[in-house]
Amino acid sequence: TDSRNEDDKMNLLMINGSPKAKGCTFTALTEIGKTLREQNIDYEIMNCENSLSETVLIAIVVMEKVVSLTTI
Repeated sequence: TDSRNEDDKMNLLMINGSPKAKGCTFTALTEIGKTLREQNIDYEIMNCENSLSETVLIAIVVMEKVVSLTTI
């Protein structure tokens, strides 16, 4: 059983780096998301159809926001 309560709900950010925003990678992440929701884990898929360097920069910005939210 899951011992987490509603206040401890986990959130997951999945990054789709495929050039096709709604392609096979998106479909696979969505299927994973269904399993996550069954485990009371929320998720969001972020599409990064840009070049690798732009995707890395986006990931850094996201991580900085996550760190700032968890240190409040």
